[in-house]
Amino acid sequence: MFMKLRLLALAIATSGCVVAAQATDVTDLVGGQGWFGNYDNGGTGANSIVANPTNDGDGSVALSTLGGGDRSRVGLFAAGGGSLGQLGQIVNGGLVRWDFFRDAASTSTSNIQLAFKLYVKNAAGQTGSLLWEDAYNGSAASIGSWNNDRVISTEKWWIRSGGVNFQQAANALTLGTWIGGGTVTDGSNTSIALGSDTLVTGIEIGAGSGWTGTFFGNADDVRVTFGTQPANVWNFKTEAVPEPATMVALGTGALALLRRRRKA
Repeated sequence: MFMKLRLLALAIATSGCVVAAQATDVTDLVGGQGWFGNYDNGGTGANSIVANPTNDGDGSVALSTLGGGDRSRVGLFAAGGGSLGQLGQIVNGGLVRWDFFRDAASTSTSNIQLAFKLYVKNAAGQTGSLLWEDAYNGSAASIGSWNNDRVISTEKWWIRSGGVNFQQAANALTLGTWIGGGTVTDGSNTSIALGSDTLVTGIEIGAGSGWTGTFFGNADDVRVTFGTQPANVWNFKTEAVPEPATMVALGTGALALLRRRRKA
């Protein structure tokens, strides 16, 4: 019931109109519902869909790292090299919102939470990624409890392009600023320029890569909306295991069917 109410609430767009949400239950990380774990061999940390901790009663995706160069990532990409939508559509009428959790057993720096990434390609065909981290947005997230319905599309993101992380605090800008076409620099390196028509080709949730100490985190109910299009909502959940009584009923039904076939 709680999940149904949440999905109903997710159907309310920022304009105040009801928009049908494209809700997907994600039960594996091998592409069954489009999501992959450690998909490019760049991740050595663990990730899986687990029953607990859960914020909605049906599970979440867990990511963990043990320090150093350890990384854990789960991501979804547009089919056939296409796009999920345009960056300007997120800024103008869209939304990026999710639930995330940091386990109190983590020993990494206290301001570290799971990171959220948008893979992008500008009109010139140049690619990069925009990364949201709580550390660049006031480090307000809680530890040991869920941070529910965090809207990050209006917060600050830093950019990676050309193999360079433009990760200084001064280079963390809102998506609304990024689509203005400006660039940032780091020494002799300059980032790619983005615009409203920049394509979003994938999304990723990640942990690790240079973090000291251990990190244990979870995410759930990821929502990405492009303008007035139906909201995309991904709910990570464990697959239901049939109750013993249900298994008995199925077995009884199968035996009855077999007997009928033998008599026929």
